[in-house]
Amino acid sequence: MHEERLDDIAEQPTFIPDIYNYCDRWCDRCPFTSRCMTFVLSRNQFGAPEAVDTRNQYFWQKLSEAFHVTRELFEQTLKLYGLQLTEDDLHAAKQQELEKHARLESHPCAQTAKQYLAFAERWFERMISDENVEIKEIFDILHWYKGQIYVKIMRALSGQYDEHLLCIADDERPRDFDGSAKVALIGIDRSIAAWIKLRDVFPEQKDEMIDILIHLDRLRKAIEQTFPNARAFIRPGFDEIPGA
Repeated sequence: MHEERLDDIAEQPTFIPDIYNYCDRWCDRCPFTSRCMTFVLSRNQFGAPEAVDTRNQYFWQKLSEAFHVTRELFEQTLKLYGLQLTEDDLHAAKQQELEKHARLESHPCAQTAKQYLAFAERWFERMISDENVEIKEIFDILHWYKGQIYVKIMRALSGQYDEHLLCIADDERPRDFDGSAKVALIGIDRSIAAWIKLRDVFPEQKDEMIDILIHLDRLRKAIEQTFPNARAFIRPGFDEIPGA
């Protein structure tokens, strides 16, 4: 995709600004795909859904092209502001990012989310695929959110950490990290509801599911304590009242 085409798409007035920053990435179930710049750019770049396949050579070719355009735009922005990054700058930034990631991974919220992912994956490894539509729906929900909860928590922790380093103190301004934490909480809420439904389907595994539910509830409370304003965060498009 050329830079001119990228600019044309990005300037469409129907897009909801930043909606893609606070979604659960479940595009197939999203009512706002036509108003999401990330979704439209992805479809314009890769075309049919089957093209978005990491085993597909076409996928890697298009991804490389997208990276090349993004890199060019980034370099143009640096030149515009008279900035220049050296290899040493890039290496130092990479090291700082690795150190930050290691620090954030040790946070109780991140650890608890990673443990939940392991619990859920072990449980699903023992399960046989069920053709029952209702059960499949529940499985889809649990599969979708089991890893994403951890990803969104890490993004929230990263934003909170960066803001702390910059000593930003503006209690009136909505925080990006609260938006990420809210998406994680929504994923937890939906996962808890799904596990509760599964208890009736697999009564012989009720005790194990109760343990998982307790673990998720503990994680939910920890996130709400770490990000007390997350629930109140207004996500563009999703939480806004039409016409307000």
